[in-house]
Amino acid sequence: MLHAPVFALLVSDGGVSEMNISIPQLAWQCKHPHWLMGTFCEQWTLTLGAVVEQSTTHTYTSAATSYITFCNLHSFPTEPTVERLCFYIVYMSHHIKPMTMKLYLLGICTELEPFYPDICSICSSKLISCTLARCMKLYGSLAKRKWALTKSDLLTIIWLTPHCPSHDDLLFNTILLVGWHCLLRLGELINHDTLSL
Repeated sequence: MLHAPVFALLVSDGGVSEMNISIPQLAWQCKHPHWLMGTFCEQWTLTLGAVVEQSTTHTYTSAATSYITFCNLHSFPTEPTVERLCFYIVYMSHHIKPMTMKLYLLGICTELEPFYPDICSICSSKLISCTLARCMKLYGSLAKRKWALTKSDLLTIIWLTPHCPSHDDLLFNTILLVGWHCLLRLGELINHDTLSL
């Protein structure tokens, strides 16, 4: 247990107080090696870098590189502004899925924040959010759906079942037929609740 700090007034310093902590004899401390300032900086950098997974770091670096390449290609300064990031979103949405632009912006923020401290507030602006949402609506890909099973598909599956089916074959056919007939009757799975949609 540490004792309360004792303040000593140093006359030579013009009356500046200094804190002296007395450590009791019973307090045992490991003998850790002394670190130089370079070691502190190196270990701190490694610790901060370890927060993000290596694959994520690669993605973030790729996004930042993409932004800088965009700026160089169009002779824009690399300093991020709301307008410039909106241009980047619109431009890139013509070349990649707009849904991935959120990840790109996150990567750009993470990689460029040491150089441009305001970039996170810029990326979270309403204009950028609206631009991103409109690009996802305009240039997003349609949902890919599987074909729905029909009665003829079910008959084909039944006909393809062997004459002496295994327990697994019978179980599969039972689950398939019961599920199809029962779930087909549920309007939520085939018709939307809201008629206007």
